[in-house]
Amino acid sequence: MTKLSNEAKEHIRSLLGSFPEKTKREENRLIIEDVKTRFNEAITSDDIYEIGRRATRLEEAIDELNRAVGSENAYEVVDNNYVFVQGLNRYTIPVQEIDEMFYSFSKHGANLTGEQMLEKYELKPEVWHMIKNRLRLYKDSNVISPYTAENTDEEELEEKVVDATHRHIDTLKQKMVRTHEKLYGEEAKRAMKVVANQEYALSNLRAFLEGYKPREFSFVPRLLSPDYPPLTIAMSDFHFGKKGTSDIVRRMSYIRDYILSQPNCDIQIISLGDLGEAFVEGGMHPGQETNMELTGFELMMFIVNVFERFLEDIYKSGKTIRFVGIGGNHDRLGKTHSEDQARTGALVIYELLKRGLSKTEIQVDILRNSVNAFDYGDTRFIIAHGDDGFSNKKPEDVLWKNGDNSKHNVILNGDKHNATLRETKGATWVQVPALA
Repeated sequence: MTKLSNEAKEHIRSLLGSFPEKTKREENRLIIEDVKTRFNEAITSDDIYEIGRRATRLEEAIDELNRAVGSENAYEVVDNNYVFVQGLNRYTIPVQEIDEMFYSFSKHGANLTGEQMLEKYELKPEVWHMIKNRLRLYKDSNVISPYTAENTDEEELEEKVVDATHRHIDTLKQKMVRTHEKLYGEEAKRAMKVVANQEYALSNLRAFLEGYKPREFSFVPRLLSPDYPPLTIAMSDFHFGKKGTSDIVRRMSYIRDYILSQPNCDIQIISLGDLGEAFVEGGMHPGQETNMELTGFELMMFIVNVFERFLEDIYKSGKTIRFVGIGGNHDRLGKTHSEDQARTGALVIYELLKRGLSKTEIQVDILRNSVNAFDYGDTRFIIAHGDDGFSNKKPEDVLWKNGDNSKHNVILNGDKHNATLRETKGATWVQVPALA
């Protein structure tokens, strides 16, 4: 039998017998198509037969088990007491006490756990399970026992339910107050830590900028032919700072050498984000920082220097350079997305890069939107890091909001660390692999 997900198996069982007007062959075809569309899983008629056979055997087994259990009395009520007989043992518990148990265990009441019930009512586990089974006491049960519900007039019954509901609301209010106070304290501590981390990084940045001077360049540019069209190079997911950073730098040097070997005079270089592995103190998740060679402000400055050398080498060849940068989810200064939606780490690096190269003719454009569209030559570029579901969007939806039907559109994203290529009318979608 084909290996299928539990969801697909359950869906197949629900469809069996749903097409009485169809032949068995037609029913199988409809089920196969539906499972392929819904779950992207391929099945055969043999799979459907096997799932149906097992479902039938399970139904027969349950019927037989139900008949074997017999019709012994689950309980009886004598003198306002529930009486349970199990083997040679006889248990007697007042109705009022059982009512309280229903309230305590039901999710509509106090919603106690099984262990809490054992402790509160000093019950042996076997007695507790016997009471639950005989009285069909579940989390969805009413807040009063069956006997009370059946033998109380409507007006009094309503009063009991209202009283139980008020108790339930009071319990919830107390729980919500405790939870709110706990979460408030945790959120306040976390927020203060985020602010402290960002303040520390920015204070280092301010101290650095006080004595910072743009790079001086002196060279004789080569004469290049302008006859070649513009060349665009897209890079993504550098993750500098993680172990193996020297390998990432080496890969950037390969890209630089490739650009220098090309006859194109106009060069557009696009950075799709995730410049660093993490800029957050302690990493974005436990254990991340233990696998890093550089962290924090030092990592930021390292990345700035790598990009400066990279662009400087290309600029010295006489090529005209436009650099476009966006941030990625690893470029934030907070542990969670909501703590730094601007992805400040990347913005700081790009801004330092822009200032450092201000005495050159290199154009540095910093884009801040999650999805950005701009023209270069006769091409419309649409770029995004690729998280937040962007890579799963339909090309038509992306083009509708950001495209230009008078140009060829190139959609670029990273984030997924693998390369894909999609072609559609008027557009090419490239998912750029990770430099890391």
